[in-house]
Amino acid sequence: PKEGDFGRIHFTPASADDAEWLELRTFVQAALQPTLADAKDKIAMAAGQSAECWPCIGDTSVQAKAVKLCYVQTTGPRFETRSEIQQYARLGDIVGMTCSSEWTLAQELLVPYALVCAVDNSANGLSAFPGGPLQEYLAHKGAIADVTAMLVTRLASQLSARAGSM
Repeated sequence: PKEGDFGRIHFTPASADDAEWLELRTFVQAALQPTLADAKDKIAMAAGQSAECWPCIGDTSVQAKAVKLCYVQTTGPRFETRSEIQQYARLGDIVGMTCSSEWTLAQELLVPYALVCAVDNSANGLSAFPGGPLQEYLAHKGAIADVTAMLVTRLASQLSARAGSM
């Protein structure tokens, strides 16, 4: 912990007084935002997103009125069952298999962390897709491959440039 901190284990990553986290969030948003113009026809906005704040939800600040989302972590890799998907829909907004553990570890190590999600499994356990859930997953993953590559390339380039300027 920093001088005066009580400890950071399970410290909320969305704290308005965490300057490092806010700076990283703003940096990532600025680095990735041009991707929206390059791939607008392949990107679906989530509730609370706008072209100005994308890929963030709401904006880059932490406010009491900010859009609140809940990440539900599951065990994988696997497709969730129909029953699990129905329950997760009640509990949260996005389901994944690693980010909650990564976020907790990053906070314990005092490493700023930003989560950028590219949804590749849209509740495939409920699939009525010809060929079943695996084919739906593969088709969707193929459809977002270019956008994912643009995001990774752009962020890696910006992080490299940032590291070189430090």
